Amino acid sequence: MIVKLTRPLDVMGKPVDELSLDLDSVTGADLMAAYMYADAESKPGASAHSVALCVMVGSRACKISPPALLSLCAHDFNRIVVEVQPLLEASD
Repeated sequence: MIVKLTRPLDVMGKPVDELSLDLDSVTGADLMAAYMYADAESKPGASAHSVALCVMVGSRACKISPPALLSLCAHDFNRIVVEVQPLLEASD
């Protein structure tokens, strides 16, 4: 899925105006790393599908760093999170 960005993202000094969100490229190892990160970052009682988990999986699917994903405007960030959530729900 191609996500056209509202504002270009600076990736290594170059403006990027769209991201390829390739959820089919996410591996089991990627999910395990994301779950371990989210577990370390979560508070007791936090949702298993926390935003931290979506950030980790979304950044891997877009092949950008988590900080780069977090730097997107709220609209673009939410579009990616909404696309990642069904993948995580299927993992339950």
